[in-house]
Amino acid sequence: MKNTIPKTLHFGFFRAFLLLNRDDIEHKIKKLKKSLKPDDARRAQVFEQLLKDSKNTPEFIWKILNDIDSNKLESAREISNKMIEIDKSTFIISEEDEHIFFQMVHDRDDALSKKRINKERESIHLDDDEYISEFASIIYNKTTNCFMIQKNRFSVSPVQIGYFLNECIYEKYFVKMNVKYGHRPLKVDLRPIMDMGQLDAIKNNKGIDRIEIKGSMSSLENLNKTNYNLPVLNVGKTLKNMKGYSFAITITANHERINKKVEYDSIDKEECEKLYSAYSEVPEGKDNISVKMHYTNEAEIKDTLTWATPLKLAEITFNHNPRSEIKVIEIYKKMIEVFNANKEDVKRLSD
Repeated sequence: MKNTIPKTLHFGFFRAFLLLNRDDIEHKIKKLKKSLKPDDARRAQVFEQLLKDSKNTPEFIWKILNDIDSNKLESAREISNKMIEIDKSTFIISEEDEHIFFQMVHDRDDALSKKRINKERESIHLDDDEYISEFASIIYNKTTNCFMIQKNRFSVSPVQIGYFLNECIYEKYFVKMNVKYGHRPLKVDLRPIMDMGQLDAIKNNKGIDRIEIKGSMSSLENLNKTNYNLPVLNVGKTLKNMKGYSFAITITANHERINKKVEYDSIDKEECEKLYSAYSEVPEGKDNISVKMHYTNEAEIKDTLTWATPLKLAEITFNHNPRSEIKVIEIYKKMIEVFNANKEDVKRLSD
């Protein structure tokens, strides 16, 4: 294909949880039913319905998403000072009612400009109801109760997606029912799925390009108790002499630029393994260093691993014209293919 370049999209996997204090809600219902006020009777009915509907988490989330698709719930909301929207034109529901695909949009209203070579910049005029859109593609799988969410720096985060769904639930059970209740009694929490097997990359890799280490005096003291001879412990002496407490170090392998591509040697693998051995011996709950490792995996692909949170991740590469957007249907088809390939692994890791 002419004029195409590879573009890689990155995705994370998240398990959905419904946070609801059922005992507290049941206690509220009993009190409301004793009241003679008509509003309290209606409020008790809403709480009873919420308890009933939320017993099955996948069915509950599936219903909320379908209500947005069918215009029963608002598709645009302001979350944490961001205008966030579900683009209803992107909804795709699989024939077997197992997957639902959609794109969430961060509608940016900050000023942008465009420019021709050797010409002056031109501001992009936005009307009051116009925005610059940053998309994130998302799949929800009802069988595993898991989301596959595109990692997009300028779009929505899993936390914001959870907040968005919280507001949808509040609208459905309280605003639509004309029941005043200030709190959000039920919240959606999207928790990242961890894949501890990814830590094997500390030993099994084609080279380590860079390591970022952050910590404090107390984390170094805990490392020191493991009785490993670690060069990073020398940082503690410097901190102490300078009356400092926390630090951040980036160690980069020797590298050179060859044909517009940066080629790295590797940081010493044995030292990295020794550092991880000490890191893993620090008791859980004790202050520990934070380590982020940039490396080339055994498939010759650049990858990143945060030791504390080895997230279950996936990536999809498209060949496309950089001056046009990747078609929604293309993203959907490849995401479904990748999700299905990871489905059993996701289920195992999230159980």
